[in-house]
Amino acid sequence: MKLGSSSIATQRHFLVVDADTVLIRPHRFYADGKHLFYCRSWSQPEYFVTYRKLLGKKARVPVSS
Repeated sequence: MKLGSSSIATQRHFLVVDADTVLIRPHRFYADGKHLFYCRSWSQPEYFVTYRKLLGKKARVPVSS
């Protein structure tokens, strides 16, 4: 659904959020004419265990975003 959302959206800008994401603080997604992207510097180790099990190799990046 996320990948195809641009083909059904009628607005120029729209927000797609994962089902397991809860926004608990106010967020800005656009400021000073630029899009803002939020990243974190930590990850759940389980993500990388599952990645290795599914793909048979280690993830190329040290954190998930």
